[in-house]
Amino acid sequence: MRLLAQLSIALVAASVLAASPAQAQISWNWSFGSESGKFVTNGSGSPAAGTYSLQDFIVTSSGAGAPIGSVGGGQYLAQGFFTTTPYSFDWNGSAITKWNSAGSNGFDWWVFENASNANYFYFFGWEQNNLNTVDQATYYYQPVGVGQASYQLSVNVASVPEPSSLALVVAGLTGLAAIARRRRVTS
Repeated sequence: MRLLAQLSIALVAASVLAASPAQAQISWNWSFGSESGKFVTNGSGSPAAGTYSLQDFIVTSSGAGAPIGSVGGGQYLAQGFFTTTPYSFDWNGSAITKWNSAGSNGFDWWVFENASNANYFYFFGWEQNNLNTVDQATYYYQPVGVGQASYQLSVNVASVPEPSSLALVVAGLTGLAAIARRRRVTS
């Protein structure tokens, strides 16, 4: 009887988790040239066509010597060249179609300034000669007004388990633990 009560509680908890609205985030892998990292945006599950707002920018690898870190960790600032947050991008279900930035710059770029060196920036949606090109990016430095070449940008969704799937796994593990415990007690 006690096992049945434990399983019932686990199933109710799993149902509540599965039914509650998810406040998850979507991670997107980005890479160009020798640089790679992640964008973290609002949303949950597999992204449908729509607009996604930036919550964090992360650099995980840099061949150009940029700091490994994030906006949230303080290594980068989501600003530069008269752009400011909020940043968002338009997604058509398979690719980014537009980078949306706020600020007084008329270009649709996402710019991230290196917090320890104000002359170094990541640009997304930028191509040489200050062109808006949605599938280009660069690590730009301006110590003497010299920019880097732009590179073909790749952005794809990082796989993230859905909250309802996690709730089912937790419920199953809880049930198995209760059964194992009961068998130990009765043996």
